[in-house]
Amino acid sequence: MSDDMEVQVAAQTRTALQTDLTLRCLLRDKYRHKSRRSADVISWAQSHVGRLSNAVLREVGQQTAGFSIQMNMIQMLGLRDLVYICYDLFLDECDKQVRTEISESFSTERPIHQITRKGDVYIMRRDERVDGKVARQYARMRSIDKGPLPFFSDLTDPPFYNEHGRRIERGEEGYVPVAEMLRADKRRRQEEADAKRRQDEPDDNMRQDKQ
Repeated sequence: MSDDMEVQVAAQTRTALQTDLTLRCLLRDKYRHKSRRSADVISWAQSHVGRLSNAVLREVGQQTAGFSIQMNMIQMLGLRDLVYICYDLFLDECDKQVRTEISESFSTERPIHQITRKGDVYIMRRDERVDGKVARQYARMRSIDKGPLPFFSDLTDPPFYNEHGRRIERGEEGYVPVAEMLRADKRRRQEEADAKRRQDEPDDNMRQDKQ
């Protein structure tokens, strides 16, 4: 992606950035690289979002403003190489305490400014419909993944989490494929059902007493 990308920023988003000095953004885009390992995807996403943020600030007339990015979640879908990237954009003037409160809040709904791509143009606008969805997904990932941000998931090849909440991917020591986990869970549930059925069935002595 070139640095002179075209971005359209809705009036409500412009006002929010000027007033709050921060935005929680949800980017919907395509990931066209071969590697789907989290380290590679996260590195691409950070660079991608950084260039996009430069373009956004240029569009709203704040091209000289300093900013920082906090990556929150990356979710890769199995359909058409779609990827969702949730991140916080902070202007340098944003109060440090406000940054901390936002960064440490995993379940509180934040206003989401969604970014979609139409042709070669990125369109950024406030989208109230996804506020709750993003907050719930954020809280759910936090309950599973105890590692550092950003949370990462790939629906094509889901990661495995050990008992400490550490994400383990295919090829790493300790990785357990989802199919194997599902088979193990199915065996466990079958064994529990068999044990319960045996408990409920009368033994031979009880049968003789009834006779």
